[in-house]
Amino acid sequence: MSTPPISQLCKNCSHVLDIDLLLDRNPINNKGYRPYETSKILYRFEDTCPELPGFATSGDSGCGLCKLIRETLASQYPSTEYKGSVTGWVSRSVTPIHVEPRKVFDYTVILLPCSEDDSIPFLRAPLTEVLSDQTLNFTKNSIAHCASTCHPWEPSGSTPARLLDIGEYKAKGCIKLIQTEGLPRVKYAALSYCWGNAEDAAYQPETNSANLSERLGGFVIDAMSPVVRDAIITCEALDMSYLWVDALYILQGKADIADWEMESQKMNDIFRNAYVTLCP
Repeated sequence: MSTPPISQLCKNCSHVLDIDLLLDRNPINNKGYRPYETSKILYRFEDTCPELPGFATSGDSGCGLCKLIRETLASQYPSTEYKGSVTGWVSRSVTPIHVEPRKVFDYTVILLPCSEDDSIPFLRAPLTEVLSDQTLNFTKNSIAHCASTCHPWEPSGSTPARLLDIGEYKAKGCIKLIQTEGLPRVKYAALSYCWGNAEDAAYQPETNSANLSERLGGFVIDAMSPVVRDAIITCEALDMSYLWVDALYILQGKADIADWEMESQKMNDIFRNAYVTLCP
């Protein structure tokens, strides 16, 4: 089942969920109360009934709030009943929307009292850029906290016999499979993913005895499936230089059954000793 797209707000409507802007109020004074201030108008808007072209264009571009406003106005004021201008404004508290000369509805932005600044981020709209600086900082800090407290990384643990070295991906645009025998213990990410049905699995990139030397020499990520490419890009963003992928680590050819039987038995240790596991 596909995930529904996250509704984007236009520049104007984004003010409604701009928590930093909405919380930009007079500070509480030494008497324990907040000095009164007049309602701050964040933006004004104007459109024309019955088509409401402004809201329609913005809604078609992905703004869920503009789409909601247009649908509400259209349901309350059919084209046969009213033709004219629509005006309104968004303020810090109540946002009136008028169909001149009558008001259609108000909606209220409720400000929740937060004693800690850390509570505020949970009120913000979700980020749509997966590898944004904010997302990466949160992810890196969470991994570091986990590694230093509940699940410390063990330098004495075993390392898979083969790993994808992506350390030079950003500089050279290519990766390579390496043999780890004789190398010091390294931190690596392990990819846990589904190959899909039989048809999809047939297109998964594999390593076998015929292309092993090619894999060891280096290759571009365009040859990888989307999920493996995403894992490589994610590792690079998280400053992880090594990645384990079963189809690229275990030789998959019919002539390579001995390698598969030996290496597949190590998967429990491979995931247990990984610094982080990626689960798309």
